[in-house]
Amino acid sequence: MKYILIFLMAGGLLWPGISRSAETAQARLYCLSAQFQQATATSVYDGFYWRLNLTTLASGDNGELAPQFLTTSYTHSAYVDLYSELYGETDPGAIALNVPANDANGDGFPDFF
Repeated sequence: MKYILIFLMAGGLLWPGISRSAETAQARLYCLSAQFQQATATSVYDGFYWRLNLTTLASGDNGELAPQFLTTSYTHSAYVDLYSELYGETDPGAIALNVPANDANGDGFPDFF
């Protein structure tokens, strides 16, 4: 009889912890930067291939356009790599743009994206 009473008391003490762990976790995740895939184009005049990549890394491409990465006077910026098959070389550069702040559907991202 003693053991039954001990098990019932232990179960009563552990019940709030068990029921709380069975709840569904609720979270909202979003990112402030946008990721773009590699852009490609073929010239209609000579048929040569062009490739454009965005990145926020010092070396390599991650496709990211980050908020206020290079300058605070624009909303988004990134490094760019433009590869030309015609010349066989990659030209580095930078891009900065102001993204409109309107969010009509309330998903946390500007409607520009």
